[in-house]
Amino acid sequence: MLNIKRQILIALLNQKKGLRSSDLAKQLDVTPRTIRNNITELNRSLQGKVIGYRRPFFYISNPELVRRHIFIKDNQLHYPNYPSDRPFLIYLQLYNQPKVKIQDISSKLHIGRNEIENSIKDLKRLCCQYHLKIETNSSGISLVGQQIWQNYVLALLSTKRISRLVKNQYLYLIFQEKFSKDKFISKITTINKKVKNEYNLQLEDKDLYILALMTMLENGTSKQYQKFYQELIFYVNSKTLKLCESDKVIYQSLVKVFPQYKDTIYNGLGNISHHLKLVQFQPSYFSLNIKKTKIANITLSYTEQDKEFISFLRHIPTKFLRKRIVVYESNIFELTKYGDKLAFLTILFPELEIKLSNNLFDLDKLLHVKNEQIIFLAKKERISLFDEKYHIQFFKLEPKISQKLIYYLLEQE
Repeated sequence: MLNIKRQILIALLNQKKGLRSSDLAKQLDVTPRTIRNNITELNRSLQGKVIGYRRPFFYISNPELVRRHIFIKDNQLHYPNYPSDRPFLIYLQLYNQPKVKIQDISSKLHIGRNEIENSIKDLKRLCCQYHLKIETNSSGISLVGQQIWQNYVLALLSTKRISRLVKNQYLYLIFQEKFSKDKFISKITTINKKVKNEYNLQLEDKDLYILALMTMLENGTSKQYQKFYQELIFYVNSKTLKLCESDKVIYQSLVKVFPQYKDTIYNGLGNISHHLKLVQFQPSYFSLNIKKTKIANITLSYTEQDKEFISFLRHIPTKFLRKRIVVYESNIFELTKYGDKLAFLTILFPELEIKLSNNLFDLDKLLHVKNEQIIFLAKKERISLFDEKYHIQFFKLEPKISQKLIYYLLEQE
């Protein structure tokens, strides 16, 4: 049977409002008098009144002192006992055993049943994100899912206690006597060099730690693990693969529209990388929510990590928007003549687009374009109620219109 004093402290830590002596007695299967005697001894041994009494409840008056006092020694392994440690400690019990009962977890970790049940609810939500299930029935609790995902979640939960010295108490709990700090640091160094050489990327300490821990758990030699690690590097850590030819076309189009922001478009916005290439990379483990948007009449595919970059492009000032000339003339011969006269403008201004129309019903479609500056040419000004929502500048069609447009476009540069 566990030390009754320790059980009293843990039970009171798990109930902020406190507990009656009768409740503690029932929970620990002793008499109320035994509870009161042990509380008196605890206050004396801890050199202060750490357990207070506010009728009818006993409560912990100094939680930090009690937490420092409590540690569980099991085959020379010291289990931390802070609330933030509980998800990892409970998950580790599920990870190491095919099936385990709540009472066994409580006995080993000295955590109350209610706290274990609450932590398991949180773990279930976390596991759902990574294709794992925590199943509960009368015979116990079990962790169900691919081993590769079980290893990943274990590594993820263990990052709580990373330090630059790799002095992580969790690592000793995972590997026990097999853990070697020097070997682990060597593994991190090797992975760091490999990622730099193969992908020209510098991972954060946390990411290197996760990869190193996973390779130690499963040796990481199979093709399955190599594929997982590659996706982990590119997806979870929001890195960008090299551009393929089709993406270069998209980038070049963006640079033509926003020449002042060439460096930002090619290099990304701050620490946010844009993923026009990533969306073409077919994942097996990590999935992306790919969205599409039109900016300056260019269709872009983007992911959640790109939102800041996309927002940046959308809010570039109007004078840097792509320009379109729309010419309306009901006479098709006159329209063709004006089209020939204006064609040379696209040589002077490569980003310029010219649209010709002799159909009034097509005008709205041609004029009402977001993120473009429209230059509307017609013999008579034709105003729509919706025009004010768009960037439309009207010019009257006349013999010297080409010269006027050159001056206007040069002013806009």
